[in-house]
Amino acid sequence: MADINNFLSRVLANGVQRTNRYRCILDLGQFTDFTVYPAVQQLLREGLLCRTTMTPSRSLETTTVDLSGGYEEKYAISTSYTDIDCTFLCPLINGKTEVLSLFHAWQNRIQNRGRLNEGDSADMVLAFPNTYRLTQGMRLELLSQDEGREEIGAPKNPNSTATFNAGVINQPAISASFQYFNVYPLSVAGTTVEWAMMDEMMEVSVTFSFTHWQQVV
Repeated sequence: MADINNFLSRVLANGVQRTNRYRCILDLGQFTDFTVYPAVQQLLREGLLCRTTMTPSRSLETTTVDLSGGYEEKYAISTSYTDIDCTFLCPLINGKTEVLSLFHAWQNRIQNRGRLNEGDSADMVLAFPNTYRLTQGMRLELLSQDEGREEIGAPKNPNSTATFNAGVINQPAISASFQYFNVYPLSVAGTTVEWAMMDEMMEVSVTFSFTHWQQVV
């Protein structure tokens, strides 16, 4: 019978990857027309707005070949990447729901069906992919520890007299990092609003399409 202590010492000695220790970064600096949302861009760039997401997936499409020996073998012929779903918090910024507005503006780069101001274009045709796809601005980082700010004079524990250094940030160690390429919002889901919901923060669910991903850490 396996020794449970041996299992714990070998498998769990360095801890486990927690599903709530991650940072989903969305850097939209590639798009100059999004500069009207500077605060939102900064929060997305720091990974502070994405409440839920998922690690990337990939599946291989295969074909079956009948061999002369009377059996079959499968051979990979292509790769399929699954769209990624993210849920973003929608805090009020400058008194407005700018997070939601930014994602709608991104989709308007693909096809704009209406005018907001006189002179704005309302193209019924779809734009070329290189005008709306984010080349390399989306990244998911899994973290092995939490971030924490150290404050001067604060003891590490009630029985310790040691103090922290002022203004020092404990940077989390990145245990894995995934880079997405040619990203754009495939769908921006509507959010239910109702009077019966009390003290609920509004969120927006976005499904992103991308061409491929790579693990960079």
